[in-house]
Amino acid sequence: MPPPFKLLYVIAALLVFLVLFFMPEPDMDAALIAKLQAARPPVTGTNGYAVLRELPPADEAVKKIACPRSTSDCLAFAREHEAEYQAVLATLQAWDAQVDTLQTYDYFRPLADEDYASDEWPSFAALTAARSLHARRFLDGEVEAAQRGACRDILFGQRLLRSQDLLPLSLVGAAMTDRNVELLAHMRAKLPPDAPWPAPCDTLQPLPQKTLALCPLMYGEWQGIRQDAQNQRKKGSFTQQALLQVLHDIAAYCAPDIQAAVLRSEVLRPAKTWLPQYCSLFNPQCWGIRQDYVPYQGRLLNANRYLRALVVLRDPAAPLPEGYRRENGQLHFPRHPNYKKEEGMQDVSLPLPAPQQDK
Repeated sequence: MPPPFKLLYVIAALLVFLVLFFMPEPDMDAALIAKLQAARPPVTGTNGYAVLRELPPADEAVKKIACPRSTSDCLAFAREHEAEYQAVLATLQAWDAQVDTLQTYDYFRPLADEDYASDEWPSFAALTAARSLHARRFLDGEVEAAQRGACRDILFGQRLLRSQDLLPLSLVGAAMTDRNVELLAHMRAKLPPDAPWPAPCDTLQPLPQKTLALCPLMYGEWQGIRQDAQNQRKKGSFTQQALLQVLHDIAAYCAPDIQAAVLRSEVLRPAKTWLPQYCSLFNPQCWGIRQDYVPYQGRLLNANRYLRALVVLRDPAAPLPEGYRRENGQLHFPRHPNYKKEEGMQDVSLPLPAPQQDK
């Protein structure tokens, strides 16, 4: 292309960009926002979100001894890191006392629109590190206290899931459920066959499937993205276009077929066009703001898969759910992928308590 034409091309492209950038801002779909807000179930009781936000930030020393997400046998990990554990024992005990204070609250939802911004979220370090404390207590002979702690955290994870408002809280609740069921399985495999299950371990049950749906969490997700844009001082037509695109993208998770799949413990991907429908093709914000929430749906659904496993571990006479089997002293069941590198359903194996190992 000759130089004069190149210059004209650049000028034309710049003019198009400026026209689109300064064009009138599109109106948000108020009816769709109201629909997302109404998808959250009503809650009763006391809101503990303000207390949740008082949890301490992450501590590097604790991170080194905390059971990694990829470790299914937290007891073995705690045994290998006993020396490092002693250095952070006081911190873990103080954190655990703070987590105890949260048990008196019924639900956890942000108090104001501003609280949905990502830089206003609570720190989850104390919640995720508690598993390491329970494991160490079990190895130190505090068998009943260790089991009670793990079951307390499963119950708290369920309370976060029932809050159905902020996606990160629900994901933390699901992770607390999965990992503490794993920990309990390894604890019970090392106990005598007649060892009683302490309260509240003896009453834990799966949640209603609808509690694990993404749809009720999408209003909080929308508020968070909107608040982040405001805090970053993003304004103008391009920002409004991007927000409108996100609004319609996340509302797709409330489609009837998506919610019906959740009731079957299945993950269904919403229909999505590759090109944004509510943005100009010249709007760079629209290409980076669209997210895939399907992996999160799988992680939420896994919570009930682990809770069903807990029922089997606790009661040898309980019927095996579909897809679960006892084999070579292990309870096997499928779960949805937790990580991007995983493809398809993954096999989970948990050690069976002594009375069930020969079945």
